[in-house]
Amino acid sequence: MKVVKLRIYPTPEQEVALAKAFGCCRLVW
Repeated sequence: MKVVKLRIYPTPEQEVALAKAFGCCRLVW
């Protein structure tokens, strides 16, 4: 649910946070 909300109206800070989160996930996987 949170991801959907971020996609609807993402702010620069949220975009950076998501980029870091996905980056960490990629490193883990």
